[in-house]
Formats: sequence, C-alpha cells, structure tokens
Amino acid sequence: MAIVLVITLIALATLYAFLPLWQRLTGETVERDFASAERERRLRQKADAYAAIKEAEFDYESGKLTDTDLEYLRNKFSQQAMEAIAALDDRPKAAVGGTKAGRVAFCPSCGKGVTSKAKFCGVCGKSLRELIAA
Repeated sequence: MAIVLVITLIALATLYAFLPLWQRLTGETVERDFASAERERRLRQKADAYAAIKEAEFDYESGKLTDTDLEYLRNKFSQQAMEAIAALDDRPKAAVGGTKAGRVAFCPSCGKGVTSKAKFCGVCGKSLRELIAA
C-alpha cells in the first residue's frame, strides 16, 4: 500500500513539474509571455529615456552641456519615451512626433499632448510645423 502511495505522489509531482513545459510546447502561454515581455521592454525604454533626460538636465545645470546639447538630448530621449508610451497605449507610430495628414498627437519637444489643428505647443510654445520638418 505504501509503495502505491509513493508512486502516485512521484507521478503527480512529475506532472506538476512538467506542466509549464507542456504549456510552452502547446503554445498556450507563448502569446501571453510575448506580450508581457514586449510591455516590460517598452516600460524599461520609457524609464530609461526619462532617466536620460534627467541626467542631461543635471549635466546642463552642472555646466557640462551647452543649451544646444541639452535641447538635442531632450528631443532625442523625449522621442524615445513618446514611442514607448504610444506602443503601450496601442497608438499608431505616426501619431507620435511624426506626420500623418499634418497631425501631431504629442509635441516632439516637450512631450505634452496637443490638438490636431494646433500650430504651436501650448506648454513650451514651440512651432509644431518646424519640429516636424526637422
């Protein structure tokens, strides 16, 4: 009787241990894992871009960067952050700092949302047409 119980427990433990492998082989959790990994990658991209902007601003305040350098880095990392945010929100890529029938969903300079007919950003005051053309 004890042998049957031991064999049953070993069989159940083995099945439990191989359940994740079986799910991967049958593809039940692969799509969910891919979506989760993609979301984590985008969250990390956004956090890294924000950290880079903060570091550039700190370097500017320390006198290590010029105004031009700060503006270049801020624009570069703001664009990366906006791409990550757009991917997380399932927005089309063209709506983020790009052109699509003359529309801009976010200011490429400061990252704030703007209306589709706006010519200037309401927060930083920069011309949206000039930023798109650059």
